Amino acid sequence: MTGDIDYTLRAFPNHHRALNTLIRYRVERGSKGEEEPLSKTECYFQRAIHFAPDDGTSYLLYAILLHKLDKFDASLKFYRHAEKLQPKNVEVKYNLGLLLVDMNRYDEAVKYAREAYAKRFPLQGLKNKLKRKGYKL
Repeated sequence: MTGDIDYTLRAFPNHHRALNTLIRYRVERGSKGEEEPLSKTECYFQRAIHFAPDDGTSYLLYAILLHKLDKFDASLKFYRHAEKLQPKNVEVKYNLGLLLVDMNRYDEAVKYAREAYAKRFPLQGLKNKLKRKGYKL
């Protein structure tokens, strides 16, 4: 972990940009066979959640990390909590839809895709994944 990210997250545990950088760092190192234990990365997210338990974005970012690490059940738990805290957040709906596609829960994914795209969410990945599975939005 670079010193700057560590310093930032120690000073501001729920700093969203630093947490997002941590996700990229963790996934990149894991993909190169240099996988760091999840517990070290998880510690930063647990601190962020405990520091600001009403911050839905910290839950969303943790869910994204777990999703990228193929920990679908744990990811779903954190997406659901983020959704509870931020029921109108289209990023939560979009990313939750992506997870549900990966979990082969297409009907639920369609529901979230429709909600996200009704709010003009710009990314088309969820729509494209559902289209490849034969679903129309």
